Amino acid sequence: MFILPIGPTNRSEVNTLLQKSWGDLTMITQNHTHYLDQLPGFVYQKFDSIQGIVTYSIQNQYCEIVSLNSFDQNVGIGSHLLNKVIEVAQQKTCQKVWLITTNDNLNALKFYQKRGFDLVRLNHNAITRLRLQKRMIPLIGLNGIPIRHELVLEHRLDISHPYS
Repeated sequence: MFILPIGPTNRSEVNTLLQKSWGDLTMITQNHTHYLDQLPGFVYQKFDSIQGIVTYSIQNQYCEIVSLNSFDQNVGIGSHLLNKVIEVAQQKTCQKVWLITTNDNLNALKFYQKRGFDLVRLNHNAITRLRLQKRMIPLIGLNGIPIRHELVLEHRLDISHPYS
């Protein structure tokens, strides 16, 4: 098992996997468009196969996790990738790591809260409005739940104690 940075040797494969997972290489969060094929990130690689991908963006001492994919659930891949991004954020003296998920993604809510993230905001009907820009967003999501809202989660970092 290796955690490797996304770079020239794996970028094409990463882009293909992200396109397949998300349906697009653009992600819009809080009215900011991210281009997944241009973001830094890491892959979790086992043998010669990518088992997980995380992308992130650091702006003004805040690290946003833009995408996190684990292609083999409940074996620690997401946790390893999340910890790697937190490590980078601490090295860059970020104040917090944050992310957005949607109201239908109950697995993400469980995953992040178990790892110290706090639900700090509900952006009511944000996805409904976002569909005007990105029509490919489905109306119904995971577990048959209508996708309407953004949920913002964050993990504050104690930069006085690196890697805590």
